[in-house]
Amino acid sequence: MPPLLALLLSLGLTAWLFCRYTEKQAGVSTALWIPFAWLFFCSSRPLSVWMSIGPTSYTSAQLDGSPLDSSVFLALMIAGAVVLSKRRLDWGHCFEEITCY
Repeated sequence: MPPLLALLLSLGLTAWLFCRYTEKQAGVSTALWIPFAWLFFCSSRPLSVWMSIGPTSYTSAQLDGSPLDSSVFLALMIAGAVVLSKRRLDWGHCFEEITCY
């Protein structure tokens, strides 16, 4: 099996299972796509390398960064902050648990 086909099949299956799981579980939010996207982008090449925008070599893309990669991660951070603000997380309780150790 060609590697590209295997990649597309595994990504498609993962996305399908992820969608199916969120539909079946009443308490599961669609906000789980945010860490999924973050993990996807962090565990592969940067988006600018995929689209052939910016530096041509992977190492220079890591050192210099690119505006496209920065904006994608900024959008994911903002989306995560919006989700946390809507859930009214008690930050004092979270930090209290950390400092108890």
